[in-house]
Amino acid sequence: MPPEPVICSVVTKSHLGFVRALVRSFRQRHPAGRAYVLVADEPEGFYDPKAEDFTVVSLADLRLRDPRGFCFRYDAFSLCNALKPYLLLHLIRERHESAILYLDSDMGVFGDLGPVFSILQGCEVLLTPHTAVDYPRDGAWPFRSVLLVSGTYNAGVVGVRDSPESLRFLEWWAGALEFECVDDPARGIFVDQRYLDLVPVLFGGVQVLRHDGVNVAHFNLHHRRLRRDNGRWFVNDVPLLLFHFTQVDWPKLRFYSRVTRPFLTEQPLLPELFIEFREELERADYQRTKTWPNTHDRFANGLPLTRETRAVFREEAGTAPVATDPFADPRWLREQQRQDWRRRWRDWSAIPGRIWRRVVGN
Repeated sequence: MPPEPVICSVVTKSHLGFVRALVRSFRQRHPAGRAYVLVADEPEGFYDPKAEDFTVVSLADLRLRDPRGFCFRYDAFSLCNALKPYLLLHLIRERHESAILYLDSDMGVFGDLGPVFSILQGCEVLLTPHTAVDYPRDGAWPFRSVLLVSGTYNAGVVGVRDSPESLRFLEWWAGALEFECVDDPARGIFVDQRYLDLVPVLFGGVQVLRHDGVNVAHFNLHHRRLRRDNGRWFVNDVPLLLFHFTQVDWPKLRFYSRVTRPFLTEQPLLPELFIEFREELERADYQRTKTWPNTHDRFANGLPLTRETRAVFREEAGTAPVATDPFADPRWLREQQRQDWRRRWRDWSAIPGRIWRRVVGN
């Protein structure tokens, strides 16, 4: 009998509502399955890690070379992406898991993941493409060049197992993301994702999963049609296993405006799926958890830490471990104050122009 599936995810505590819904949907199909969640910031009294329906992994468990520098250089989005391979390495080496499927927290499990794990058992690394069918040339978003910028494969679903080649891949990915998990299209980098384009040529045993029911999202709904039969969800001719709710505006139950393909018109069952999963999110208290602060968004004295200061730190600190805690270092507090003054000066200097345009416009 095959072992029960093992999944993991990375969040800050503001996304605990989302990951709770993910794990709950996983438990409905795999009651004995194991779920690990790396919460990248501190509880700060907002929740009790021992009360969650998954094993909470902390940053301290990962034994990062320079944890304070790691958290200082990245905002919450980049930090969670950068920590994926470190969590997977921890689960293999310290928790002795033999096969793991990483899932982004904004996903839902709608079917038995056994077929996915059966494929994972026969390969070293499992990747999922954004789409297996090219987009119509109609100008609607997403379109082909989006993939040329963001990557062929979606890092929201990545499978690995305990093998020398999988570990080699994870060590390589972790090394790349330690200092270069940024959104920098000019250098061909989109956080953790563009690196995956290199994986099929750098490593052996890589399987590209083209299952229509896995990682269904706005980036492939142009060729994956939802239907429901006797209460079960299907995509094309196969069961829906994993839906990725990225770009979904939950209060309005539709995609955000940047998604201009008419999915809601073409697929009238989409709102029904959204309503069904929003109920899971509400049971998981996502409206409250999304307001919880990220520990790493402020200095030790409470001063907010901005993207500009993080960028200066990445450039100046380089790849060497920092000698002091940057969250308490006067050097970076002064840099933050300089950034604040620059921002205020830009705001003040723009006032005359705004006044002039208003006068001329009237």
